[in-house]
Amino acid sequence: MERAQVRPNRGRETTLLATILLPWAWLVWRFWFVCDDAFISFRYSLNWAEGHGLRYNLGSHLPVEGFSNFLWVAYGALIELVGADITVWLPLTSAGCAGLLLVFVFAALRRHQVASLPALLATASLAWFPPFAAWSSSGLETMPYALLTFLLVDRLFLRPAPSLMAVALLGAAVSLMRPEGMFWVAAMLGWCWVSGRFQGHRRGRVLLLAGALGGLLVAGYFAFRWSYYQRLFPNTVYAKVGMSAETLAAGWRYVSLFALTFLTPAWMVVGPLAAWRGDRRWKAATTWLIALGFWIYAVLIGGDFMCMGRMLLPGLVMQALLVGWLWGDAWRRGIAVRALVVLLALGTLTVGLLPGFDIHLISEEVRAERHVRLNTDKFRSEYQQWKFMKQNTVSRTETALALRDIVQPGESLVCGAIGVIGYYTGLFIYDRYGLVNAEVSQGEKNKKARSPGHEKTVKREYFLPDKPTFMFARIYRNLDPLNTILKAASRWRDTDVGKRYVPQVEFLGIQEDVPSVLFLLRRIPRGVTTRTAWDEFDETIREKSKDWKS
Repeated sequence: MERAQVRPNRGRETTLLATILLPWAWLVWRFWFVCDDAFISFRYSLNWAEGHGLRYNLGSHLPVEGFSNFLWVAYGALIELVGADITVWLPLTSAGCAGLLLVFVFAALRRHQVASLPALLATASLAWFPPFAAWSSSGLETMPYALLTFLLVDRLFLRPAPSLMAVALLGAAVSLMRPEGMFWVAAMLGWCWVSGRFQGHRRGRVLLLAGALGGLLVAGYFAFRWSYYQRLFPNTVYAKVGMSAETLAAGWRYVSLFALTFLTPAWMVVGPLAAWRGDRRWKAATTWLIALGFWIYAVLIGGDFMCMGRMLLPGLVMQALLVGWLWGDAWRRGIAVRALVVLLALGTLTVGLLPGFDIHLISEEVRAERHVRLNTDKFRSEYQQWKFMKQNTVSRTETALALRDIVQPGESLVCGAIGVIGYYTGLFIYDRYGLVNAEVSQGEKNKKARSPGHEKTVKREYFLPDKPTFMFARIYRNLDPLNTILKAASRWRDTDVGKRYVPQVEFLGIQEDVPSVLFLLRRIPRGVTTRTAWDEFDETIREKSKDWKS
C-alpha cells in the first residue's frame, strides 16, 4: 500500500517553484533560438493554412511528407490561420510546455512523498540543465513531445487508476507528435499488460479500450497519409533512418559524447537502484526502463546532428524523477544525510550547468574522439554547436529575405538547409538532403561520412536535369567583396554546373562598415551560350568593381 498523499501548502509550493522557474526562464532567454529545421514545419503549416494542403512544394506533383511532427504542424497551421507570427508563437508554446513539464515533475515527486526541498532540487536538476533550457525554444516539437510523453507515463504508471479517455487521447497525441511515438505507446501499454499493472477485469478492459481508441485515431492518420502521400511513414524516416553497424557506432558516439559533456547522466546508473523502495519498486523500475529506452533509441537511429542531446530529452525527464526519489529517500535518514543530499544536489546542478557556458571537466581531446557531426573535421562542443545552429538561422534568414526581393513566382532553387530559405522565399526547393524529395530519400547512402540524418546527401549536379532557376545562393560579407566574388565564381566556372549556370551578383549595401553581396548561380537563359554568359558576368564585375572601390 502506498502511504497517504501529502497535502502541500499551495502558497508555499508556488513560492518554492518560483525559485527554480525564474532562473530557468533566464536560461531559456539565454539559449533562445529557432533552428532551421523548424521552418520546414512552418512552411507546411503556412501552405496548409492558405489552402494548398499539407505540402512543401506547390504544384500538381505527388506531395511529400517532409515533416515528422503532424500535430505540431497542425497547431502551426492554426497559428498561421489567425494571422499570428508562427516564428514567435511556436517557440513560445514550446517554452510554455517546458514550464508545465517542470510543474508536473515537481507535483509528481511531492505526490510520491518526496519532501519539498529534495523535490525542488531534483526539478532544478532538469530546469537548470542546458539541454532542457535550449530545447525549451527551438520552434520544434521536442518539448511538447516530452510533455505529452511524461503525461502518458504519469497516467499509466504513476497514478493509481488511469482514465480511459485520458490514456487514449494522450497515446494518440504522442503518436501523432512524433512518428516513433506510436511505438513508445505500444510498448508502454504492452508493459502494463505483461507486468500485471492493472489487476481485475475492469482495469484490463480500460487498458484495451484505451489502446483501441488511441489506435483508431492513429490509424485514421495512417489512412490519410497513404491516400495523400502514398507512403506508410514520413519521408523523413526514409531519408534519415537506416540500420547498419555504422549507424549503431554513430549512435554510441552520440550518447557517449552527451554523457561525457554533461556528466550528470551518471545518476542513471545509481538512481533507480537506490529508489527501489518496496512501495515504489515497480514505478521506479518502469521509469528507469523508459529513461534507458530513449538512450537505446538514440543509439539505434544513429544519434542526431543537432545540439545538446535533443533525442534524449524525454529520458532526461524520467531521470529527474529517479533522482528526486533517490534524494527524497535519503532525506528521511536524518540531518547529516540531508546535508549530504544538498551538497550532492548542488554539485549536480553545477556540473550540469557548466557545459552550457562551454566549461568542461572532461578534456576536448577525449570528447573529440566521439565526434559525431562528420560533415566537418572540426569538433564542436554542444555549446558551440548551439551557437552554430543559432547563427545559421540568422545568416540564412538574411539570405532568404534578400532572395525574396529578386525572385519571381514559379522559380526554383537547389539547397541543403531548406527551412528558412523555403519559408521566406516561397521558391520551389530541390532538397539535397531528400526531406522533401522522395527520389533522394530512396537512394543509397553516401560513402563519405556525414552527420546523422544526412547520409543520403546528393550533390547539386544531381538536379541538373530538373533545370532549377538557381543552383546556389549565399550572402558574402567582408571588406573585399570583389575578391570574394571572383573566388566563388572560379569554383564553378569549369564545372558541369558552370556550363549551364552563371553568377548573378546583387550588392545589398554596407552593414556595420562591411559590404554585403548576394551571390547567386542563375540558369543561363535559352539561346545564350555559356561563354557569352560568363563574358557578360566578367564585364559586369569589372564595372561594379569600379563603384565598390570608390
